[in-house]
Amino acid sequence: MYLGGAIGAIFVACLLVVEGLDTAIALSLGLRGESVETRAIHTTPALYHAVGLLVIAFVAQVVTRQRGQVVWLFCSLILAGWWVVLDQAARGDLAAARAVPTGLAAVAGSVSALFVVTQGLIRQHRRQHAWPDRLARLGEGYPVWPGFRPAAAAGGLTVLLLGCLAVTSYLTAPVAAITAAAMFGLAHRQWSPNLGRLGAALVTLAVVAIPMPWFATGSGEVLSDTLPILFNVAVFPLAWMTFHWHWLAGVWVQQLDDGRAWTTAGHMIPVAHRAGFFSGVFGLLATVQMSIWPQNFFATTLDDSPGRWWAGLAAVAALIAAQMVAALMTQKRTIVALMVLTVSVGGLFIAVRLGLLLFPPAR
Repeated sequence: MYLGGAIGAIFVACLLVVEGLDTAIALSLGLRGESVETRAIHTTPALYHAVGLLVIAFVAQVVTRQRGQVVWLFCSLILAGWWVVLDQAARGDLAAARAVPTGLAAVAGSVSALFVVTQGLIRQHRRQHAWPDRLARLGEGYPVWPGFRPAAAAGGLTVLLLGCLAVTSYLTAPVAAITAAAMFGLAHRQWSPNLGRLGAALVTLAVVAIPMPWFATGSGEVLSDTLPILFNVAVFPLAWMTFHWHWLAGVWVQQLDDGRAWTTAGHMIPVAHRAGFFSGVFGLLATVQMSIWPQNFFATTLDDSPGRWWAGLAAVAALIAAQMVAALMTQKRTIVALMVLTVSVGGLFIAVRLGLLLFPPAR
């Protein structure tokens, strides 16, 4: 009861401080003859509110010392960051609104990485201070925070979905890479196939997102002319990841003990095989979209310039080569079938641009 009253009092105090600062700024602007609408330039009320909520969550964690409070602090920090991102977008222009998915992903990814690093630092601190009378701590593992691993996985999944939506942003690649490191860190501390798959998906997203912003044009360009180029660009990193994951799985076979996985790398072998297969699948889908683009009813060009011919055929060839190498390494029929489909799509790319289909390409 006393704890609830203390937390309630802190909450009221924080609100009073926030409102007091807000009122003081408004009065100072009025005394200087500035317009009240300029308050958005001088202060962000949502930031004060978010900080107040975080202070309350942090104080509750310090006072109670309950491990179950960590997940609530984790969620509160993400929600507070999202609150600030949305508040800034509401105060900005259309460009700020378009940056919302990237901002939300950056908050979720950075908070997830922060808590994973903090968990490791706590364990390291305990081990360093175990001598001389706390030697039992040398055998302790990482701190157990109930509900944290599912919450961190939800944060990683959020980054994956928002990153796919904002794949043409310069921040998507580093945010996805940082979040992938956090997911792999959690999987290494206690193996989880879902965290391993999520980390592999985030690494693939990071690699795909590296070249995309350089080929994404401004808002003044026609989207129908830009999308086939983006599909073309995406095929190259997807082809590389198709090869990379299967090659990496072959390297990790050394971590097996008579066919049994006993390390994180050994457990990652089937995850890498699946990631490589789905990289090839998404590469095939991107190739299909690129190939039939002139047939779309809203396409404005034939997309058959010499540069587009060379770039498109090079992307198809790269994907076929990656799938062929993966098929040779794994001897899997599914990858062979995927390669055959990609060869067929390469023929479709040529047929569409030569006008050999039943329906003529849109102009």
